[in-house]
Amino acid sequence: MRALIVIAMVAAFVLPATAGSNPDCQVCIDFSGTATSWSNVQSRIDPDVYEVFDAYFCIYGINAFSGISFTGYVTPEMSGFALFTNLLPGGLSIGLWDVGITMASFECHTERFLYVAKLTLIYTGTPGDVMILDHPDYPRWVVDCTEPFSELDFYCVWMHGGVGKDAVEGDEECFPVVPVEDATWGSVKALYR
Repeated sequence: MRALIVIAMVAAFVLPATAGSNPDCQVCIDFSGTATSWSNVQSRIDPDVYEVFDAYFCIYGINAFSGISFTGYVTPEMSGFALFTNLLPGGLSIGLWDVGITMASFECHTERFLYVAKLTLIYTGTPGDVMILDHPDYPRWVVDCTEPFSELDFYCVWMHGGVGKDAVEGDEECFPVVPVEDATWGSVKALYR
């Protein structure tokens, strides 16, 4: 039944081809599990051999979020096992995290920074990467909460995760969006005096 709901939701996502509410969203990997914005993201971890750790799949720059599609990747032989957990309320998903997964939430999320999934790994001592790659059928899809039909946007990859090594940077032109503060013309002129 859950699979039918997710398939119906994905079909509804395909109908609109216009831009949705999330035109500037980025994804990244975080190892802290406590980040509240891109500036708090820990993109590298140096665990001890056989230490268990978590890698979080994050999305930043959203306005009204309800679903995402991606493929996760872990360097072979870096981890002894991988346990994937969907962190979206309702836990709706179709597919596998390492082949291509589409996840949806029953709730509309308006936080600017959100953890969507967690991958629990055990370090074998071989440095490697945790990466966010394109879903084979729905590459870089982010779905908003527009009624009656959700609208589609596309994310860019800001930063992958490095285990025992520096993280691989994402897309060349994918930088976290920093909210602009309102300013008066007088305050702008005062900067140049």
